[in-house]
Amino acid sequence: MGLARYPLGLLAGTLYGIGTLLGGLTSEASGMWSVVANRFSSLIVAVIVAAIMGLPVLVPRRDLPAGAVGGVFGGLALLCYVYGTQRYDLAIVGVTGSLFPSVSAYLMYRFLGHPMRWWQGAGIAGVLAGTSLIALG
Repeated sequence: MGLARYPLGLLAGTLYGIGTLLGGLTSEASGMWSVVANRFSSLIVAVIVAAIMGLPVLVPRRDLPAGAVGGVFGGLALLCYVYGTQRYDLAIVGVTGSLFPSVSAYLMYRFLGHPMRWWQGAGIAGVLAGTSLIALG
């Protein structure tokens, strides 16, 4: 795989950032309908990309529970993010919401047995400290 994965990761991060920015710019009057539009359009894009790449469109039955739970948590996270950005300071909600990679890394270490090296733990501690300082103003 090598360096070939980095452009795709950069593209994914950029598109995710644009999506969260746009989600954060919705008005309180729109309620949570932007989340519905986000999830529905994501489904359409995923089905189209899977079909083009010759990948299965449906989740295998054995993976359905984990996929469903992941979808529920992802949807709840997006609801919380949009609710927060509609009512509070976008910068604070955006910065605290950006902690998700640290939380993901820790949960994979804790529950799935993925290794965590000392520098990853130091990175998580640094991110928590920096985010706390930004949130405190």
